[in-house]
Amino acid sequence: MKNNGRVVRGWLGIAIQEVTDELTEALGLKDKSGALVAAVNKGAPAGKAGIEAGDVILKFNNKVIETSSDLPNM
Repeated sequence: MKNNGRVVRGWLGIAIQEVTDELTEALGLKDKSGALVAAVNKGAPAGKAGIEAGDVILKFNNKVIETSSDLPNM
């Protein structure tokens, strides 16, 4: 607000989904924590950073992501 006079929210440009028991097994994960990247928007910051569909984000800013709903709030 100080710089722009309004709230500017961060944008990764991804669609995420919950990591289920089935996905944990299929992807060979230790547990079902994190957020599964279902899609990356064309030209989005996430894509420019190398994030791809199928990646599982386990931490953001050194904070553990327990469920996919944790990520948007971070």
